[in-house]
Amino acid sequence: MIHTKLAWIAAACLMGLASSGCATGGPSALTATVHRFPGVESSVVLDLAALALAEHGFEIDRQRSSADTVATYPMELSPHSDAPAVGSAFRGARRRSVATAHVRRSAGTATAYCRVEIQERSTDAARFHAAEHGLTDVPSDTPIDREGATTEEQNTVWRVVGRDKRRERAILEMIAAFLMSEAENDAPASPP
Repeated sequence: MIHTKLAWIAAACLMGLASSGCATGGPSALTATVHRFPGVESSVVLDLAALALAEHGFEIDRQRSSADTVATYPMELSPHSDAPAVGSAFRGARRRSVATAHVRRSAGTATAYCRVEIQERSTDAARFHAAEHGLTDVPSDTPIDREGATTEEQNTVWRVVGRDKRRERAILEMIAAFLMSEAENDAPASPP
């Protein structure tokens, strides 16, 4: 009897811990490529991240960016692009990439997280799976669920099919190179 109660209490505690989740919700080494910059202000790293993203062809989205994050608009990928084609459901589907750089500062070190998502246009598949086919011939969706007075752009569904880790590393390496060149330019000239 006592063992049963203890087992139920232990199970309830484990369920509570499992359902509580993580409170931070930000990027981590599992969700982005990480690089640490000791002794560098996070604002400097963030400015250089925006510059590196622009050098890689991304356009900065000021509305989605914040004090510690630089977000970009989606960039269309050509069918012959060198971006990985992982998880592609349909051969020849349109793809695009979206980049985000996030910077945190702790203990005198700025830590940059870079994530470049590869997205695939899957509007037709989403439309097929979204349709509810009930047992009657009466449509189960409401007029607001249908594509009434909306544009094709608003109805387009993009799904994440992978990450471009090579580009993530290249962006972070470019930030490090910018910092290195700034340090070399700021170094005092040696006497002749």
